[in-house]
Amino acid sequence: MRLGTLLALLSCAFLAACAYKPVLNSEPVSVGRGTLEQYWILMAIKPMDYPAHAERKGIEGRVDVSCLIDSNGHVIEAEVVESVPAGVFERSALASARSMRFMAAPTNRQRRPARAVRGFEYVMPDVADEEGY
Repeated sequence: MRLGTLLALLSCAFLAACAYKPVLNSEPVSVGRGTLEQYWILMAIKPMDYPAHAERKGIEGRVDVSCLIDSNGHVIEAEVVESVPAGVFERSALASARSMRFMAAPTNRQRRPARAVRGFEYVMPDVADEEGY
């Protein structure tokens, strides 16, 4: 019983130490489409999941997500700005947006946080592409 309690306490302490704490060393700059690279360079992103029900029905769409990138290059806020069609791709787009990791651009030595809108396109894969034609 004591060993189980000790393991539970150690697990909680480990998880608390690993929790990410956002860093905003200054007021975020709002950047327009195509200018984020002046501040932050995308290094990693989780691939978008195409919702199975949308794939079965042949639904395509787009989701625009507003992201706040902190001074360490992590997305600490993500919210849907626009989604067409509504209610289909938002969850997938938000998961990908939250997974993004950035490196400060050479022109952003101060590692200034930024708010930007990122578009996520959902297009059905071409059957010829899948079959290697």
